[in-house]
Amino acid sequence: EEETNFAIMPIYPGDTFLKDGFESTILFEEELALVVPANHRFSSRKVLFCRDLQNEIVLLPKSYYLQQEIIEQLREHNIKVNYLQMSNFELMVNGIKSGLGIAFLPYSVVETAVERGEVAVRQISAFRISRKNGLVIRKNVQLSNEEKAFTEVVKEQFTSYIMNGVHAANR
Repeated sequence: EEETNFAIMPIYPGDTFLKDGFESTILFEEELALVVPANHRFSSRKVLFCRDLQNEIVLLPKSYYLQQEIIEQLREHNIKVNYLQMSNFELMVNGIKSGLGIAFLPYSVVETAVERGEVAVRQISAFRISRKNGLVIRKNVQLSNEEKAFTEVVKEQFTSYIMNGVHAANR
């Protein structure tokens, strides 16, 4: 509705609307963690392999582009799973806790549930799903001085943060 001139948000390669209408600057990349119920058979495993995911139910977010990232990575590794779409990350976490399935989510979404022992996060050997996040600014729009100053500070802060060797997963 052209009400927003800039935003900090996920940036997906296939999002042509974003590419056509906005200039984007990648600020950081975050890895999506494999999240499983605390009592899932994977929760006690130290190492998981792609083949271990066969026939699991993978909960997907409503975001078309994030769905595509997850589905493509699984397809590239010949992992056949069943999918269940949910409307948001919070419902997905509740679904994981109740045993509906597993999911790939940003760690920040599940950090509290992990600390409480309600879910577990596991790594999969030779498998990674990530998404880029950045600053997007609408093309052909003149930002106010305050907006320009804010976007420059955001860019500087993330550049400084990354230059100091701190990765998004550790934030």
